[in-house]
Amino acid sequence: MVSLVMSTYNGERFIEEQLDSIRRQTKQPDEVIIADDRSSDHTYEFVKSYIQKYELSTWKVYQNEKNCGWEKSFMQLIQQAQGDYIFLADQDDIWMPEKIEVMTGIMEKNPQILVLTSNYEPFYMTGAIDKARNTEKFKNDGSLQKIKFNCDFLYVRRPGCVYCIRQSFVKTAAPYWFEKYPHDALFWRMARIADGLYVYQKALIRFRRHNQNASAVEVTGRAKKLEDIEYYSRVMKQVMDFFKKTQNSLDSKRKRVLKRVNNYCIYRLKFLKNRDILSGIKLCAYLDCYYALKTYLADWFVVVFNREIKR
Repeated sequence: MVSLVMSTYNGERFIEEQLDSIRRQTKQPDEVIIADDRSSDHTYEFVKSYIQKYELSTWKVYQNEKNCGWEKSFMQLIQQAQGDYIFLADQDDIWMPEKIEVMTGIMEKNPQILVLTSNYEPFYMTGAIDKARNTEKFKNDGSLQKIKFNCDFLYVRRPGCVYCIRQSFVKTAAPYWFEKYPHDALFWRMARIADGLYVYQKALIRFRRHNQNASAVEVTGRAKKLEDIEYYSRVMKQVMDFFKKTQNSLDSKRKRVLKRVNNYCIYRLKFLKNRDILSGIKLCAYLDCYYALKTYLADWFVVVFNREIKR
């Protein structure tokens, strides 16, 4: 059984294209659950009429009792889904017709996969983020790649809209969610720790980029970086607890990784919060824990000059 879940909010402008691409899948989901997070436009009404128009008996839409944010809305949906495989959909993308069929087939043939992600093809709206910002280089050769557990595991390399999650893993990872924790980040990290995160190296969605994307951030500064590292520090506490409860023993390599990432969080927090230059220097030994070298250099820039960086 295959489930598909989608959280919507003020998505009336683009959602029809996404719904069409789901309805035209070569393998249809057995259930589609859409939760509208109290949109102020007509998104909810449009989806409701769309389901009626095409007589989609396995689709349902409802409104949350109150606006709870996309992170919580998605987690509630994921936990409601009954399928063995759960697909996550954003309201403004366009799926390739074979997406569900291909990813479900891979999951069925590879029981070790807990979370399967794919590549995506970004396309840009007028006034949106410049195309040059898409620095991720994809193979797109149709290969299946295991994402190993290493020091950059905190950083999520694929958006949730390309995920397929095994139902049994939801029960394992969901207890470690907390308010405002992005659902895709939770499942990416936990699957990587549990040795079950894979990427199918082919684009299976067209990923719409515009200034209203939840992931669109225009500037970063010391305050934003401090907020991020405080969040990562909280995540690390959850990770340590998860690791201890789900692994029979901590092998030496994983112990070293966890210790390094924990130290990275401690030193980076001191550096950004207190402008502790010694901690900034110590971080030179933890560059493999950063998303990229330029992130470390940007830390120095905002600490020394206390200015925002446009991205």
